[in-house]
Amino acid sequence: MPSFPIPESFEHLRQEIDRLPRLPDGSIAIPPELLTQLVELAGAGGADRVPGGSPPGTPLPPGRPAKAHNGGLREARLEDLQAKSHSRSASSLEGVPVLEAVYDAVVATDADLTITSWNRAAEKLYGWTAEEALGQPVTRMIPTEWTPEQAQAAQAELMERGGFVGSMVQSTRDGRKLWVECHGKALRDAEDALVGYVSLNHDITEQKLSEEALRQSEERFRTSVDTMLDGFAIYSAVRDRASGQIVDFCYEYINEAGCQMNRRRREATVGHTLLQLLPAHRETGIFDEYVQVVETGRPLVRENLVYEDVFGGERLRRVFDHRAVKLGDGFALAWRDVTARHQAEEALRLNEARFRIALQDAPISVATHDRELRYTWVYLPQIGFSPEQMLGKRDDELLPPQDVAELVALKQAVLDTGQGVHQEAHLHTRHGWRLVVLHAEPILAASGEVEGVRTAAFDITEQRVLEEAVLQNQTRLEVQRRLTEQREQERLQIARDLHDGPLQTLSLLTVDLKEAAKLARDKHPAEALQAAIDTVRGLIQELRQFTTELRPPLLKFGLPRAIAAHANGFKAKNPGLQLHLEVQQETPPLSETIRLTLYRIYQEALSNILKHAQATEVWIRFGVEDHTAWMEIRDNGAGFTLPGQWLDLARAGHLGLVGMRERAEAMGGSLQIHSRPGQGTTLLVKVPVKE
Repeated sequence: MPSFPIPESFEHLRQEIDRLPRLPDGSIAIPPELLTQLVELAGAGGADRVPGGSPPGTPLPPGRPAKAHNGGLREARLEDLQAKSHSRSASSLEGVPVLEAVYDAVVATDADLTITSWNRAAEKLYGWTAEEALGQPVTRMIPTEWTPEQAQAAQAELMERGGFVGSMVQSTRDGRKLWVECHGKALRDAEDALVGYVSLNHDITEQKLSEEALRQSEERFRTSVDTMLDGFAIYSAVRDRASGQIVDFCYEYINEAGCQMNRRRREATVGHTLLQLLPAHRETGIFDEYVQVVETGRPLVRENLVYEDVFGGERLRRVFDHRAVKLGDGFALAWRDVTARHQAEEALRLNEARFRIALQDAPISVATHDRELRYTWVYLPQIGFSPEQMLGKRDDELLPPQDVAELVALKQAVLDTGQGVHQEAHLHTRHGWRLVVLHAEPILAASGEVEGVRTAAFDITEQRVLEEAVLQNQTRLEVQRRLTEQREQERLQIARDLHDGPLQTLSLLTVDLKEAAKLARDKHPAEALQAAIDTVRGLIQELRQFTTELRPPLLKFGLPRAIAAHANGFKAKNPGLQLHLEVQQETPPLSETIRLTLYRIYQEALSNILKHAQATEVWIRFGVEDHTAWMEIRDNGAGFTLPGQWLDLARAGHLGLVGMRERAEAMGGSLQIHSRPGQGTTLLVKVPVKE
């Protein structure tokens, strides 16, 4: 607030007042010290010399005069006050019209605190008119919230020093609370006797509300930054007086986290300069970056800033994330110590490098997924996409859903159950199907909830192909060995049959012929010869049966005819087993080799049914369609459980079935077997037919 010289006369005071600016409503904002001078001059009996005042000896009208109609300044005087003195009272400022133009409330009282003056600003501020306020106790018109001790202290200050300045809460006519800055003055007469008081009351409610809001905001700010885990500090620029250039920054504030990171207490930091405490800022160039923030206003963002300096007496190398913004002639800085994170990232990078070296030649793919089964990290993908193409996507967004349904179901099961899985799965890629061993396990959050899935897929396609090839080789060798043994057994059986049948018959025939020769000498040759003839016929029939089994003569007339002829003989020998034939003609005719292959399979099937199936009915169907000869043989027998491998069939003694398969595959065909215990057995053989 400007200082005003004490005027030597009211004329000088008027000139000072005239030089003051007018507010929009026409009022004058008079500084308190100038107003005090005005009041003191008026109280000293000089009201007749105050600009706009009444001339000396002007009679005062009785009662409460109303406001002048011509817009002039109001003059009010209570009769009881006029009765006290025939001259203007020092405690009454009603004769000082300029006070009516003062912006702030001016209230004067006598020594008993009865209101003697009440200007227009007081009416506006407190809601009481001058007519209502004059003559009333000031404590009734302006209730003030202060304790008796505060009131006594203000009174004592008025008595001892002659004035009082302070802020307080007062109430208006309608009960509103106001914060008021009061400049009070004790008024004394020429004999230094106390005749009253005058106060200039300035409404500072908005200022107080703003200060309170600012205080709360600052309190919230300090509370928030003091509880931050990140460091936070405010710096002011230290400039060279001659050049104006920034030479350092002074700590104005630092939060607790910043003190801990810098290993210095707050009182050992605030008021000190940045380069004084952390001189490496200049060497690293960070100081120059802060200068640019202040001079240009551009924020500074630095991540993974490696900084080495002395912290708490120990030289440390640390890593920070920095954020700096201009704040006045300085800047605010937030920083986070990410040394541990940086070390973890570096360790992870080294581990990943070792991991990649170890697995770069291995057919294994590793990935992580979120709860939506979207890829979050991929190493050596196997489905034909790059890691960048896979990140953020699901399997069924990369490939047709039906092709990855098995894979998605396994991963979803891990999410749902929280249990890992380890099993083989078929993986569809952009280049075809692959067989993998999939290991999937849940990724658990700190709370124990499943937040994702980690998978490792080991491609075993080539391994399985090799295993299949080895197994097929082993199976073929085993089957060949067993088939060879079976054929040897069949040869042995044929030898036994020939020995026990035709050879025995021939031996008997030799005996019969010798007997016939003897009888011929006795003149009875006919009976002996007839017996020999019957024996030879039986032998011929038996040998024909052997040859038919070894090579059916009707086969040259077509497979249907050969099957029909064999079925008739089979039914005659086995009346308890019904055969149902449904055979088509050969169109086109089959080669002798295909006919013999299908016929041998047919023979072996009937032999197995007779020996093992315990069936009562057999259905035999044959046909040629789409360059393929097919034959189906079905029974209603006991059935059996099919083993997983053909080798197991051979080891279980089902050499007939193995032999049928070998015959079919030798012709480029296939043999399918369908059987369940109690549900019979069905054989379906298919052989391609070349035109």
